[in-house]
Amino acid sequence: MKKLLCNFIFCFLFFFFCANINAQNFSIKAIITDNNDEKIPFATTSLWRVTDSTLIKYNISKEDGSIFFDNLPNNTYQIKIQMQGFDEFETENILVDKDIDLGKITLKSAETNLETVEINAKKPLIEILADKMVFNTENLIAATGSTVFELLQKSPGVVIDNNDNISLQGKQISQIYIDGRPSPLTGKDLSDYLKTLQGTDIEAIELITQPSSKYDAAGSGGIINIRFKKDKNMGTNASFAIGMNYGFYARYNASFTLNHRTKKASYFINYTPRVAQDYGFINLNRFQNNTQFNQQSNTINNNNSHNLRMGADFFLHKNHTLSVGINGNNNNTTGNTTSETPITNLDNGQLISILAANNKNEAQRFNGNFNTNYRFADTSGRSLNIDINIGNFNNNRNMYQPNTYFLANNQVLNQVNYYMKTPTNIFLWNIKTDYEQKLKKGTIGIGLKTSFVNTTNDFSFFNVINDNNILDENRSNLFTYTENINAAYINYQVQYKKIDIQAGLRAEQTNSSAVLLANQNINNKEVKRSYLDFFPSIGLSYAVNKKNSFALKYSQRIERPNYQDLNPFESKLDELTYQKGNPFLNPQYTKSLEASHTYDYSLNTTLSFSQINGFFAQVTDTTESNRNFMTSKNFGALQVWNMGVSYPAEINKWWNMFISINASHSNYFADFGNNRIINRQINSFSVYGQQTFSLGKNFTLELSGFFSSPSIWAGVYQTKSLGNLDIALQKKFWKNNANLKITLADAFYTLPWRAVNEFAGLYINGRGGSDSRQIRINFTYKLGNKQLKGIKQRKTGAEEETERIGN
Repeated sequence: MKKLLCNFIFCFLFFFFCANINAQNFSIKAIITDNNDEKIPFATTSLWRVTDSTLIKYNISKEDGSIFFDNLPNNTYQIKIQMQGFDEFETENILVDKDIDLGKITLKSAETNLETVEINAKKPLIEILADKMVFNTENLIAATGSTVFELLQKSPGVVIDNNDNISLQGKQISQIYIDGRPSPLTGKDLSDYLKTLQGTDIEAIELITQPSSKYDAAGSGGIINIRFKKDKNMGTNASFAIGMNYGFYARYNASFTLNHRTKKASYFINYTPRVAQDYGFINLNRFQNNTQFNQQSNTINNNNSHNLRMGADFFLHKNHTLSVGINGNNNNTTGNTTSETPITNLDNGQLISILAANNKNEAQRFNGNFNTNYRFADTSGRSLNIDINIGNFNNNRNMYQPNTYFLANNQVLNQVNYYMKTPTNIFLWNIKTDYEQKLKKGTIGIGLKTSFVNTTNDFSFFNVINDNNILDENRSNLFTYTENINAAYINYQVQYKKIDIQAGLRAEQTNSSAVLLANQNINNKEVKRSYLDFFPSIGLSYAVNKKNSFALKYSQRIERPNYQDLNPFESKLDELTYQKGNPFLNPQYTKSLEASHTYDYSLNTTLSFSQINGFFAQVTDTTESNRNFMTSKNFGALQVWNMGVSYPAEINKWWNMFISINASHSNYFADFGNNRIINRQINSFSVYGQQTFSLGKNFTLELSGFFSSPSIWAGVYQTKSLGNLDIALQKKFWKNNANLKITLADAFYTLPWRAVNEFAGLYINGRGGSDSRQIRINFTYKLGNKQLKGIKQRKTGAEEETERIGN
């Protein structure tokens, strides 16, 4: 109660302070048109203070060509406008001592034939914005042939561990957004889905380390938003791509996209199939009770996936837009895992037996989602956004697991065979609304959201005797998990001279129920929770001059356990290893403070500290004399100090580079009782770099890669260093409408991981990975209006600035 009272007093005093600043602010508005009086949308505009040549803010013109700058103190300003196909425009000096309406601003067409012009402008690989870092993967040649999961491994500050858990700046991330909407998938379901998405369809990956109160509070390490490509050019445009990857086995992928845009509506459809043989291996050398278990396994999965996205935007009025979208993913997988575990007595060095577990699995996954969105925005600064989302996920998985014990002479000692069926269904819906308007000298935003998720996991365990599947009711269960979150937030932003202030408070009320139906006598078959949390956030930024700015941000966030973490039933990985959830797992809470400096809109330096209470960790523990199991537990605390530096640079006209360095200090502490204590500290760093060389005659060479020093995964695995280097070559031809890309991925095969785990009398030395060293070949061809319909296409270039400025 004391914490709640302090949060409310803090926000009330801040809003009162912001609402009573004495300076009076004004606004400037205008309409941008061409020589034919046609409105020009998506033009890049910048507002400059004349007295000291300081950049005040960027903006883009809306669908109706309108621009609007508000919260301006009494001063003299100038507006600069840039638009591809038009001459750059600068206004005369504007004295702002009242609200100014400039009326129409007419841009002059550039002295160039638009039918033959080649527009070569493109986004930089990395953009440093006020609230996020944007990794523009569409400009990364090595993205060709990669899955989205592999692109995340290459993203600055991102680390993926041996269980496919994703971390950003040393903090684990579970909240992945797709096109600005949170994905309901977690754990293996999430990683499997990301592995079916193709990098060629992705425009950018946004890394948001300090989300404001407008975002869901879920995600201790922040948010990663994966943004699909969406053509904003007028007229009809299409593109298709085909590709092949070859490592140990072949993989084939393709993509087809069609867009049509008019002044009244915009339509798109994208279809991406993938057929592949994916390979992976994991070796776990385990020492327990003077016995060595040296497990070595190899997996080959045959994947056949199809992704379909389609949608439309209807521009009902200059202030009203209605959008609808549907996306679906279907994936069929058949796999074989060959596992062999020699078991040795360490007292005498004698081989006891060899366990062979050659698993066969089949999985059919379907993920479907429908979204509709309404947006109202006018030139006075008012906006209303209503978003409705409905989704369903099905995963039907069957596994046959034979376990055979051999002697050294191949004599069979014992054989135990199992068959498991694990269908999973997730249904969700959510609705949210956001409203903004001017208040006093700033902008206030408020919003509401309610979401509902229902998960059903039916686990059927069979003993296979004489080729007959006999249901073992004591090992079977039905687990359901429902979660309802109701949220509200308030956010206020104000600019006073060179200082920009943003503060907000988000409240989230959570109701969850986990129910286990099983014949086996298990305690806590039903766990219900209901709790209310408040999450304050505040950000201060100070523009010292045209080239230097500082920022300070603070936020609190939550990570809730998912159904996979909570299900207490045992799921066998082989005869000696199993996995189970923890119904007592509590949410983990994070407090983060971040300071940053940006020089010349390029060199960015950040220093952050995070305190995570109740940190989730996947612990490998022992049971009986020779078995071990994995489960999730709450750590006492995790503290992370992180420093990051990123810098894009143009060495000369033919050589561009980008480098990102992150260094962190992590302190893990947990006491699980019975003298089982984890107290670890580690210093680690990671580097991502990219070099691009223009070789002439439309050839481009790209070198990109990352390195991660020894670190700790999930609080228990001490990892060795890993990294990779990609070498890519691109050739453009046919008036730059086509390109051929060839990539050697993980050239030195340094991506496989190595790690050590020592806990509760158990020691594991592990290594794993995939056939990450691959040759990738991809061909892409784009068709515009001229090719499709033989009519002139007006090139707006909107995509170059739309997301960068004000998304």
